[in-house]
This record gives sequence, C-alpha cells and structure tokens, in this order.
Amino acid sequence: FWASWVESGRPKSLWLAAFAFPKALCTTICRRHAVKLRAPVEAIKLHYEVRAMADLEDVESLPPPSDGCHVHGLYLEGCSWDHRAHSLAHLTGKETLTPLPVIWFRPKAQRETLQTGVFAQASQRSGFAPTCYRTRSQTLLNLHVSTRSPLDLPKPLEEGSLLDLELPTKVDPEAWVLGGVKLLLSPL
Repeated sequence: FWASWVESGRPKSLWLAAFAFPKALCTTICRRHAVKLRAPVEAIKLHYEVRAMADLEDVESLPPPSDGCHVHGLYLEGCSWDHRAHSLAHLTGKETLTPLPVIWFRPKAQRETLQTGVFAQASQRSGFAPTCYRTRSQTLLNLHVSTRSPLDLPKPLEEGSLLDLELPTKVDPEAWVLGGVKLLLSPL
C-alpha cells in the first residue's frame, strides 16, 4: 500500500488498516479542510458516507473526492450491510464477518452542517457506532482486560475504539449492541 502510494501518488481509496492510528487520519482530514476554509479545526466535523459502490474497482473509476477521502478495508462482525436499504442488516447466512463497502470520510464545517439540515434531521435518523478493533483477536483480549496487566496490552486496547464511525440503521441500535456487533480493520 505505502510503496504504491510513493510510486504512483495518493490512491483513490485509502486502506484504513495500513494506518497505525486511524484517528490520526481523521484528524488530518479535518485539519486539511479547516486550512482550506480558514476555519478553526474545532468547527470541522467528519461525516461518514457509505458509498453505493461495493468494490474497490468501482472507486478507481471515479475522480477523488474534493474534500476528505474514500476508505476501504473495513469489516462488520455480527451484522451485514444491506446495499438496497443503505443500512446495517441482520445476517442471513452462516458468515459472521462481512465486508463493508467503500466509505467517504467527508469533512464539513459546522455551519455547512447547519445549512444542510443534518443537525435538524439527527433526531429523525438512526445510527449505530460499533466499536472498531484492528482484529478479531483484539476483541478477545478486551474481554480479559481486567485479568491482565496494562503493560501487556497494546495502546489501542486501553484507549477504546480505534474509530468513531456511525453507520445508518433501520433497526434499534440497542439490538446491535446486544448482538455484539463490531467493526474490524482486518478479517483475521
């Protein structure tokens, strides 16, 4: 991933698992947008839009977004993504891990958000922000945090979720919490 970036330039979609600290990518996107608008970084909020395209090849045919970036390589555990309903859905098969389509990490100034009515519609929309882990084994380590020394644990485990990504859902978000739905950066 990094070698192709250096050789060919910025990719049209970023592989999130390649970043050691994904929240730093989110902060960088917001800072770049703040500089572009000459606004304080605190006035920028990152919005996540799951794209209709399911494959990375579809993204390669598009121009890069003017603001933010496309991100790929995320997986849902405990639920799936319904492309037609554009929301989280219950699993239908035996698979417990399903890929999430490409996501547009889109920065917006709070005044833009107010103008487009996103804040006004927030109570009407329903979203769920699953805890994001690097791997499945990391979720198992989190179950045993109380029995291990903090020195034994990697930093992201101590800090909680690697990413605060809210996904649309037509089901009560509490159902996803009770079902143990997680977001993973790697299927392993």
